[in-house]
Amino acid sequence: MMQNILGYKEKINEIKSIYPNIRILYTGLDWNTVIANETSLAHGRNLISNDSGNEWLCQECKNNGRIYDSGLSCASVDAVKYMMDPRNHINLVDIFQFQELNTPVGTTVNEISTVLQYQNTSYLANDLDAMSAFAEVAINKSLNAYHLVTRVIQEQGRSGTSTLSSGLGYTGNGYRNYGYGYFNLFSIGATRKSSDPIYKIYLNALDKAAIEGWSTRGASIRGGGSFVGDSYINVGQNTLYLQKFDVYNTSGQLYWHQYMQNLYGAKNEAKILYDCYSATGIQNNKEFRFLIPVYENLPAKECQEPGTQYTGYMTSYMFDKMKLVNNKITGNLVVQEWINNVTQEQPKKTPKVYLVDSNNKKVECIVNYVEPYLYNFVVDMNNITTLQDYYIEVQCADSNNISDHVVVKIEFDNNYSIGTLYSYNVYIENSVLKFSYNGYMTSSPYGNISVNNNILSGNLIVQEWIDGVKQVEPKVNPIIVLKADDGTVGNCYVEYIEPYVYKYSVDLNNIDKNKKYKIEVQCGTIKNISDQTKVEVKYSDCQIGIYKNNIVTIENGKIRFVVNGYMTNNPYGEISLSGNIITGRLVIQEWINGVTQVEPTSMPKIILKATTGNNIEGTIRKIEPYVYEYRFDLSSANKEA
Repeated sequence: MMQNILGYKEKINEIKSIYPNIRILYTGLDWNTVIANETSLAHGRNLISNDSGNEWLCQECKNNGRIYDSGLSCASVDAVKYMMDPRNHINLVDIFQFQELNTPVGTTVNEISTVLQYQNTSYLANDLDAMSAFAEVAINKSLNAYHLVTRVIQEQGRSGTSTLSSGLGYTGNGYRNYGYGYFNLFSIGATRKSSDPIYKIYLNALDKAAIEGWSTRGASIRGGGSFVGDSYINVGQNTLYLQKFDVYNTSGQLYWHQYMQNLYGAKNEAKILYDCYSATGIQNNKEFRFLIPVYENLPAKECQEPGTQYTGYMTSYMFDKMKLVNNKITGNLVVQEWINNVTQEQPKKTPKVYLVDSNNKKVECIVNYVEPYLYNFVVDMNNITTLQDYYIEVQCADSNNISDHVVVKIEFDNNYSIGTLYSYNVYIENSVLKFSYNGYMTSSPYGNISVNNNILSGNLIVQEWIDGVKQVEPKVNPIIVLKADDGTVGNCYVEYIEPYVYKYSVDLNNIDKNKKYKIEVQCGTIKNISDQTKVEVKYSDCQIGIYKNNIVTIENGKIRFVVNGYMTNNPYGEISLSGNIITGRLVIQEWINGVTQVEPTSMPKIILKATTGNNIEGTIRKIEPYVYEYRFDLSSANKEA
């Protein structure tokens, strides 16, 4: 048993950071006995579509022409092994086959409504009684309502037109609207004897609905949901996996008590269940619990998907140099698949070729078969950005191909130039496709700059140049700022006006008027091309306008704010001398534009000036608005001054 646990250990540890509540179910069952009971001892217990690959179909049933419910075929031993091996399903989505469903989840109508709308099941999303029924069963039976929604979608689809979800009954084979007015959304009792016609499964399910009185979808959900809880989840088959593969229940009757024959049933429902969780954003809920079964004598390595039991890999390399043809890059690749390192095979399906940039964004190329092992690829330059470097990746991952090694990065033997396109140099360097150019930006005034109320605005011409010759417009709006001498900036609002012309504006309330500003244009986003990403705009000296108490001007290319004012001062009371101390008071006023009277914004200075130049700076303090008291100490002064 320890060997089998170790086979799970790495996979479980990888996913435990997302789902920490994972338990192991020791079934005590021998793996080979389980597979025999699911296949050769009970043909038809696991069914699969007829158009599945030959390796997925039971050859005995196929050779004998046995067709089962709904025209499905018996699954092969390898197919059942692959689907039953839990190690193949321990990933972010498939792990929901193992989620324990005996916990109330989805207990509000709003939550159920969100899930149903996300799943496009409008016939249920518009049925308030049906939504209420899901929530009621979840609460009353301690069940996962998301699971109940998933089961209905798996059984009936999303349209609401199926025989058991429409309420119209069964029509065909001599019947007309048989079971009209009854619903059986969980397909309870939808079985038949081997000698019965296939349509008998619908008649039996409708009979069950009539007996139970399921005359509304809500009634069907309440009754059918309770049946799922009582007959499966509450007898130990509390995961999708255990409902599909009856390898554990409290009654001890194994294998035959399965909810569905569809081999993919648990896997398909797990995907729908995950999508339902995603609709409400709880798909990574760390409180979710999972129960993963373990078998005795399970093979040391995971059971392989049918048709993939080989050791294969792929090789690919450039057949010749790439070329530029009609604004498109084209080249030829040799692609080979190898089985067991010996046998060389042609890919059964055309491989895919991508250009992949540094952000792992892929641009798919057009690929055409040329001759055995040789494929031509083409990519339109309009589909890629010349601002990125690219490497070439080949994928041979189609299910009809064989490679275990499904992705190959193409390596080039040497560096070479491919050509020139749109003034770009296109070349290969160190196995990377690159584009180069000599680019810079210019910007100049377009019309006058002005101040209107508190908004300063103007227009600029912004141009980018490739190789100093070709003039192009920026692909996205440039950034325009007022930049102060100390490096602080005031961001401008930028608006496209016409080719190459952009209007900028800035609210002067948001910048420091004590600083000087130059206008700077930045054109260095990833979609623009300039090597020179910043340029200072040169305006001639001029007066722009008036902002509050300031005259706004441009001097030496910089915007500055100048107060047009002067100061007056008058004595306020008598001057006095006491010992060596002279004291007095002054009224000090500032005048803006000769009209507006304001207080000084900072403390003025006062100086006693001597004819000899031996001045004395006094102290001053504010007494009241506009009134200042001053004081001079004459003890240190030259008495002859």
